[in-house]
Parts: sequence; structure tokens; C-alpha cells
Amino acid sequence: MVHVDKGVRQPTNANVQALRLPPLRFWISSLCLAMELRFLEKASSISSGGASGVSLALYHWTGLPLGLWTFVVKILILVLVWRVQGNRQLLWTVVSATMSSILIYLAELVPFHPLPLLVAFPMILLFSYLPSALLLSCGYSSGGFSSIALILEKKGVPTALTFSALNAISLVLMFLAYGKISGALSLAAMLFAGASNWIWLTLFRRYLPQIPPAPVRGAAA
Repeated sequence: MVHVDKGVRQPTNANVQALRLPPLRFWISSLCLAMELRFLEKASSISSGGASGVSLALYHWTGLPLGLWTFVVKILILVLVWRVQGNRQLLWTVVSATMSSILIYLAELVPFHPLPLLVAFPMILLFSYLPSALLLSCGYSSGGFSSIALILEKKGVPTALTFSALNAISLVLMFLAYGKISGALSLAAMLFAGASNWIWLTLFRRYLPQIPPAPVRGAAA
């Protein structure tokens, strides 16, 4: 007969599953986000919305590295993620936000001549929401507005609606920081943001392997 100490809680399958590493797409998304923000949005002074617009405006006004502002802005949203989704989601959101910010900072050290607007703008429309959709497709976020979108989606609010509403903040800041041309192009990119996110998210969920949901905080062992 094996004696079990009732004072020691034995690990459960849920506890083990909660410690699993995110899938490969989680790590790839951080690189995609850094490259898109540095070589497209920063170089052309056009924001696709979300936390990137806030970060670009703060970078313009202070001259501090864009990678630093990206991390600071996302940190302000992490409390909301922790309150709603628990420590596990907070951990990987911090990892994603940190990785992206470091990669953005390193990319800023690379000399780069801005692409013509006729090239940069369509690329922003096409690729700006690929990283966040890649994260959302496996149940994670980068700590930006996608965190709020992920939370509200579980409550039945479409991600397209969430992104469109939150982008108003980025739009105002881009107008104030960079002027009418950048503001107008940012407006066009933000109007397309909801559709872009929905398209990428639909494609990823349809053609990439589905990730089993993580245990919810407070679930019975």
C-alpha cells in the first residue's frame, strides 16, 4: 500500500499543461512584429493602429528608442490581462512584449532607407496585422491592443470591432505627432485594420494546427 501525504498537493494534468511552452508561431510573431514596425511603420511614419501608433507618437516627441516605448505602452495593458486571464497569460504576454521590444531596438540599429510610400503603404495594409493575428490564433497576445481584443472576443465581441474602436487613440496621436499626410494614411490603414486582422486570423485558424485551450485559472483540479 502506498502512503500518500494528504498535506502535499499532487501535480495534476492541468498543472502540467499550464506550464507548456507556446507553439512556434508565438515566437515567430515577435520577429514579424518587430520587422513590420521598424522597417515599415517607423520608416514611413504611418501607423496601422494599436499600441504601435501610441509608441510611434511617443518616440517622435521624446526621441527615445521605439523599442523602449513599445515595451512601456504594452506594460500598461498587462495589468488588465492579469486581472482577467491569470498569471499564465501574463507570463507569456510579458515574454512576447519583451522579445518584440528587444528585436525592435536591435532593428533600429540597422541603417535603413525608407521605402517609397507607394510601396510601404500597401505593405502596411497587407502585413501590419499578421503578427497579432498569428498570436491570437493560438490564444496569446503581444501585450498591445490585441490583449484587449482577445479578452473581449471571449465575451462575444468581434476582434474587428475592438481594433477599430481602440485605433481612434492611435489616430489622434499620429495626426498630432506627424501631421496631415501621415495622419490621413494612418487613418486609411486603421480603417482596414479590422478587416486585415479578421482575414489573417481566419486563414491561420483554418490552415494552421489548432492549439488546445489552456486551463482556466480557478478550474477544479
